[in-house]
Amino acid sequence: MNIVLKTIISTIMMMFIITKLYGQQEDIKFEHLSLQDGLSQGTVMCILQDQRGFMWFGTEDGLNKYDGYKFTVYRHIPQNKQSLSKNWINTMHEDRHGIFWIGTEGGGIDRFDPSWETFTHYHHDPNNPNSLSHDIVLSIYEDHHGILWIGTESGGLNRFDPQQNSFKHYLHDPNNPNTLSHNTVWSIVEDPTGILWIGTYKGLNRFDPKSETFKRYYHDPNNTNSLSHDTILSLYADKQGILWIGTEEGGLNQFNPQTEKFVSYRNDPNNANTLSHDKVVAIYEDQAGLLWIGTQGGLNKLNPQTGQFTHYQYDAYNPFSLSHNVVWSIYEDRTGMMWVGAFGAINKFERQGKQFRHYRYDPHHPQTSLSDNNVRAIYEDSQGIIWIGTYSGGLNRFDRQTDQFQIYRSDPHNPNSLSQNNVRSIHEDSRGHLWIGTYGNGLDQFDPQTNQFKHYVYNPDNPDSLSSNNVGAITEDSRGRLWIGTYGGGLNQFDPQADRFENYRNEPDNPDSLINDNVKVIYEDSKSQLWIGTHEGLDQFERLTGRFIHYLHYANDPNSLSDNGILSIYEDRRGILWIGTLSGLNQFNPATGKFIHYREKDGLANDTVYGILEDEPGYLWLSTNHGLSRFNPQTKTFKNYDIGDGLQSNEFNLGAYLKTHDGELFFGGINGFNRFNPAQIKDNPSPPNMAITDFKIFNQSIKAGRNAILLNPLDKAKQITLSYKESVFSFEFVALNYLQSHKNQYAYQLEGFDEHWTHVDSSRRFVTYTNLDAGDYIFKVKGSNNDGIWNEDGVAINITITPPPWKTWWAYTLYIIFILAIVLNYIRIQKNKLRESARLNLVLEEKVNERTQELQEKNTALIVLNQEKNEFLGIAAHDLKNPLSAIRGYAEEIQEAFSEMSGEEVVEIAGLIQTSSKKMFDLITNLLDVNAIESGKMNISLQIVDILPIVQSLVDHYRERAKAKNITLQFVVTHSQYQAVVDENTTHQVLDNLISNAVKYSPPSKNITVRLAQPEQYIRCEIQDEGPGLSEADKKKLFGKFNRLTAKPTGGEHSTGLGLFIVKKLVEAMNSQVWCESELGQGAIFIVQFPIK
Repeated sequence: MNIVLKTIISTIMMMFIITKLYGQQEDIKFEHLSLQDGLSQGTVMCILQDQRGFMWFGTEDGLNKYDGYKFTVYRHIPQNKQSLSKNWINTMHEDRHGIFWIGTEGGGIDRFDPSWETFTHYHHDPNNPNSLSHDIVLSIYEDHHGILWIGTESGGLNRFDPQQNSFKHYLHDPNNPNTLSHNTVWSIVEDPTGILWIGTYKGLNRFDPKSETFKRYYHDPNNTNSLSHDTILSLYADKQGILWIGTEEGGLNQFNPQTEKFVSYRNDPNNANTLSHDKVVAIYEDQAGLLWIGTQGGLNKLNPQTGQFTHYQYDAYNPFSLSHNVVWSIYEDRTGMMWVGAFGAINKFERQGKQFRHYRYDPHHPQTSLSDNNVRAIYEDSQGIIWIGTYSGGLNRFDRQTDQFQIYRSDPHNPNSLSQNNVRSIHEDSRGHLWIGTYGNGLDQFDPQTNQFKHYVYNPDNPDSLSSNNVGAITEDSRGRLWIGTYGGGLNQFDPQADRFENYRNEPDNPDSLINDNVKVIYEDSKSQLWIGTHEGLDQFERLTGRFIHYLHYANDPNSLSDNGILSIYEDRRGILWIGTLSGLNQFNPATGKFIHYREKDGLANDTVYGILEDEPGYLWLSTNHGLSRFNPQTKTFKNYDIGDGLQSNEFNLGAYLKTHDGELFFGGINGFNRFNPAQIKDNPSPPNMAITDFKIFNQSIKAGRNAILLNPLDKAKQITLSYKESVFSFEFVALNYLQSHKNQYAYQLEGFDEHWTHVDSSRRFVTYTNLDAGDYIFKVKGSNNDGIWNEDGVAINITITPPPWKTWWAYTLYIIFILAIVLNYIRIQKNKLRESARLNLVLEEKVNERTQELQEKNTALIVLNQEKNEFLGIAAHDLKNPLSAIRGYAEEIQEAFSEMSGEEVVEIAGLIQTSSKKMFDLITNLLDVNAIESGKMNISLQIVDILPIVQSLVDHYRERAKAKNITLQFVVTHSQYQAVVDENTTHQVLDNLISNAVKYSPPSKNITVRLAQPEQYIRCEIQDEGPGLSEADKKKLFGKFNRLTAKPTGGEHSTGLGLFIVKKLVEAMNSQVWCESELGQGAIFIVQFPIK
């Protein structure tokens, strides 16, 4: 009896709750632009989009131009007659020529040229009957003839004649019923027949411009078909010619000019489908034919077919609600973006935006909205009912047809209620039972017929109980077995017949056991394979053996799993398994066991992939930690969506995703859930208008002017000419798309300089060029909207950079003339030389013939003499060597007999003898070397030798001698060894001679540098001095025999004149090279180059 009673009570309670359910209004997210974004003031009285695509806003403190990123503000400047006349703007209009007409509060009407950014003022002049009738302008309208009509406060209606700059006035005459009904004109509109309708402070007026007569319409309290109130604040003529009238206290009126009957729409506090407030300030018909009504009680959308209103109002709990309930202005731009001016901010929303419906907790209706914004599980049962698990709000039953929620919460006083409000998983089994996995209180079985929950919890004394009370995943396999994944308790298989659980856990000593006890997802594929995603890897369960096959991440294996943290598993229609991990999406091929990874670098919104679903065309939808990604498996490309597209937030949750039986997708996150039909997620098809917004030279903006660099405003400029001095210039540009402008993309190119287009995002809407060559260029820029639709035409401007005077055409002409004169003069001189040369040749030819015979005879004699000389050198060297040895011997004996003479005498004589003997010895040695060289008897043995020690020893040897002359001897090397194919003794002799000469010929207090280098296939030794250098004549005979050069040793040292001749011959004998680089007065560099091979 108690059970039956409780069931009845529960049923009655649920019925009572259902009666309070409400339909969730259409989801609109307003984006706000306020003073923090650069808006000059928060009361936006009027809005328009100009012909170029910029948005304009009139406020109580200035005119604002907006490009999607920043505001440019125009205000009254007392000293500037071309500035705005007054900061308070009531209305504005752009005429067919692109000129703005701005109605101010007390400043009359301003004509504004947006290209030149100048204002022309029209004021009321009491002495001029053709001036504006009053300086408070409330409305401006341009009829189909292009005539401007201006409504004023207390000044009636004005017609403007642009040719005469004069105004014709239409005023109220109490004695004439065919005149204007009141002189305060709030609104003007033209119907399709050309009739003007004038809304005034007292009544509606029908005005025929041809006859210039008025017909008045007033409120008649005795006539329900009359105007509902006489003070008319707004008028709008829709596409069908129906007039919509907003009044101060009478709500909205629908007026048919054919029947002249009024239908009123008033606020009814007891009917949520009526107008939200009776003061109607703004009316606008969108491209779909829906009417938007701005009131003092929020924004309303009216469906003219049904007469039903939808309200959009300020909600302190919703940051995406209307900023304030007082609405002053409404406008739709060319892409379908709606703009609403309200107190405090501009409100904009995408009327035809991405169809991501957003459901969230509503604090105004806590019992009938989603119970908690943190959604952790979403499931559709066999009846098409959606079940939603939340973090702390229990279980929600959601009816998609009615948008109604029914909430099930844990009740500590009811043992048959939900066991825990933290619901992590939901699944319906084949018997129609709903299973609820909670975090903290185990598993619940829910019977929708009785609304009762049966609880299964972990019992440490019962091995057949649930292994953990933290249930994260539930699924039923194709054999009807229920699988439960837990946090910390591993995997459970439930036997409903025996009402017991079989547990699979990680066993450290068993490699075939579950890889980890934290089970986050369970999935059965089309082949009945069971896959288990855990905190430490992916497992495939073999039912026959009870064995788990592990798939893990290995840092050194790029074909392994990208991360062991498994969050989601999904098999697509092609049988491909997709794995969502903490490090991206994985495509798995079970046949090979290999994984292909997709991460942020490939275009994925974020590497944490919580959910994976496939839509009907085969795209994969992935919920992440930074938005939603749509993946095309064929092209391997991603399309990403974020909170700006209507998502509940950028952060989604594990386990909260669902594809319904009819293809709708659900994704839950930290701020409710989204529901959408993938086929309705359309890209923005409108390519944006492009504009160049600024041109700078040396970072200073350039304004257009007759005598300026910029002759025309940027929107009209086709050519800019710069001098060579203006070497740094910049462009700023913008794509005029207001749907998530931060996603706009740009590309620019300077033809004649840039080879390719440079692509940048919306944060780099500028480019600077420096030091370009003189010439002609074309700067081009194009842009895309938020969905990548490009305006390929873009905008372009020609740039000419003039050359400096010395690079102009006339300068080059002078250069050519000068060069031609030099060439002609040279040719003339050469011709004269040729004539003289020809004459001399004749004379020389005779002398040459005479001398040829003599030379031949002398040559023969020289050959004989040279042979004899060689023989003489050999004999002389041998004959001189013995006396030289005797002289040295005498010197030694004298030094030994020092006892018979003074020590100073002995030393002096010995030194003289030794010095003389050394000179003779050197001469003899050189003579022998010359003889050996010329007779080909040099003993050269080539082998691989490290030259470094040879040079080092020579440098060390001559350093003291150099120091005696105050000469600095430096040795520079870059390697630890320098191996070349040379004869070691010969190399020593060659370098000894060169370093010795450097010391001999260098003046005191100079530097000598010896360098070793190894360029390519040679070892290079350089001996550089700071001596007197060599003349051209000396260089020609530098390596000859017995040649005496101009330069002399600076310390009186001896020179035989054979040293460099011997050096050259020895170097050539080793297949090496030697040469000298020198200029007179600049020192000399002797270079020896030894082969490596």
